[in-house]
Amino acid sequence: PECKTITAYCSFYNLENKSLDDMKKLKEAGYNELWFGVETGWQKVLDFINKGTDLEGYYRGLDKMKEAGIQYHAIIMQGIAGRGNSKQNAIETAKILNYYPPKGVYVMSTSVMDNTPLYDMRERGEFIETTNRENIEEQIYLLENLDLPDDTLYSSAHMVNLVNMTHHLRKKDEMIDDLYFALDNIDHDFLDKTN
Repeated sequence: PECKTITAYCSFYNLENKSLDDMKKLKEAGYNELWFGVETGWQKVLDFINKGTDLEGYYRGLDKMKEAGIQYHAIIMQGIAGRGNSKQNAIETAKILNYYPPKGVYVMSTSVMDNTPLYDMRERGEFIETTNRENIEEQIYLLENLDLPDDTLYSSAHMVNLVNMTHHLRKKDEMIDDLYFALDNIDHDFLDKTN
């Protein structure tokens, strides 16, 4: 009786199998927040990571959630577009987040783990990891392009991230300043290494 929020991890692929009526029934049953691995809003990268849906699927899912009155949290993978693509990835990702604003944005750095397809791609030269500098710059580009409510939570407080911060977007300018401070003050040799 005291529970106010029921949440679940979900994917946009899963939402393809849910009708608007299904979503409304979930809301009536108490599910009022969902967590999504959005990862990116760039179709090229969604194809690369074999996400299981496309941007149109993202928009269809967001429309269903919005109409059903279900909020969501977005997990983003900075660096997933590879070296030299951080700015475009941030801009495209901001577009999808701005379409139906999430309750929170959670940024994680892409780490290449041994014995994974991404590891094999890196070893073959098909994927080049971003540097720590590029990951910080990607967060700056993302924040600059987000047009979300002031009470939206933004967090990069995960152990895989070099700069950890958690604030509501009313402090967006302060977060951007903190990221520029990191670029100016962290050892430049370290910034130019990969995660």
